[in-house]
Amino acid sequence: MLKKYKLINIPFMIIIFTYFLSIMSYAETQLNTYIDTNSGVTFTIPENWSETPMSETRKFIDVKFTHNDNPVFNIIYGSIDLWEQLPSSDKIGLTRSDIDNSTFSKSELVQLLECDESDIEIVTYNNREYYKCINHVSQSIEGINISLDITILLYIDNGWMYQYQFSGTENTNYYNDFLSLINSVNYPVPQDTVQMASTENNEHYDSENNLSGMFLINILIGFIITIIIYTVPIAIYRYAIRKRPMKESHAKILIIIYAVISFFIMFTIIYFLNGNAKIGGSIILWSYINYRILTSE
Repeated sequence: MLKKYKLINIPFMIIIFTYFLSIMSYAETQLNTYIDTNSGVTFTIPENWSETPMSETRKFIDVKFTHNDNPVFNIIYGSIDLWEQLPSSDKIGLTRSDIDNSTFSKSELVQLLECDESDIEIVTYNNREYYKCINHVSQSIEGINISLDITILLYIDNGWMYQYQFSGTENTNYYNDFLSLINSVNYPVPQDTVQMASTENNEHYDSENNLSGMFLINILIGFIITIIIYTVPIAIYRYAIRKRPMKESHAKILIIIYAVISFFIMFTIIYFLNGNAKIGGSIILWSYINYRILTSE
């Protein structure tokens, strides 16, 4: 009776434990994700960067991130709903989706980017074209003149303008962190943006509902993927193919091999979905679970 009880409850305990690990893993990911509830944009905050308050309120800047080890380096993000800024007379014959990168020429962006037209170039990240320029800024701090180079990326899509700034250039430390953020950006599809911008009162409400739905869906997806990759193959081998426990020494060897394989599979999946794969020490817990599956009576 005791043996039967153990056989019934071990899979149940594994499923429950897996579910909670999935929630913990997703929660950790969400802590590293910035969500713009106005435009619907999301992106991954690079590791070792933290959101910091700005010295003054700026209308078109939404958030600033500072490097934890070197606060001199900042990443700034801002968004503007250009469609809402246009007078009604200028919208005649146009739709929101007509406002994109092609709407503006380099010469028209000179004043906005504060760069010479010859310094503005078009670069591609994650299959999206951005206007890029290096803004040379001089500041006087306590009587000392300091020159700063600021990299600016500008992207216009579906009536929204998105601007990203980094306090440095491609030859500066942490520039790769800036690029990882850019490559992780997810922009809303036009239908979603139109829904969110339909009325000012419904915009925030709809956004919060969408984010809640995304949270639940991602937990479910994470749970299913985690079960399939980490647990199901070992469980099938143990209960359907082998149908008997393994020796502890043999189980350890199999677990080590499978841990390496599953780690790279999960890394690839997370990187493909999120653009920034981070897998913590949970692989050790999964290996222990699989070890118990293989060796339990």
